[in-house]
Amino acid sequence: MATTTQMGNTAVEAQLDEVERRGAALYERLRVTLERDHLGATVALHPDSGDYVVAEESPDAMQAMMKRHPDGLMFIRRIGPPTPGDLRLAQRVAGTQLVYGK
Repeated sequence: MATTTQMGNTAVEAQLDEVERRGAALYERLRVTLERDHLGATVALHPDSGDYVVAEESPDAMQAMMKRHPDGLMFIRRIGPPTPGDLRLAQRVAGTQLVYGK
């Protein structure tokens, strides 16, 4: 049973990693326009379709994307370069320590 759970988690993690990779690539294709027009807002991207929604707050972007693609996975991020807070969160999630200024 532990093997099944572990395999399931590995499959889910692989799927989420793929959505993250494809969502980040889609953001990079849209980055100039998004950052010029919506800096500081949140974007929800649907990697399967290339569709995206911009909103001031994450929950609003998520809800709008879920209405358009109720069964799809989405990639969500703040528009613009990462802030120190974003980097601290990434550090906590990854379980690593980021070194600034080096």
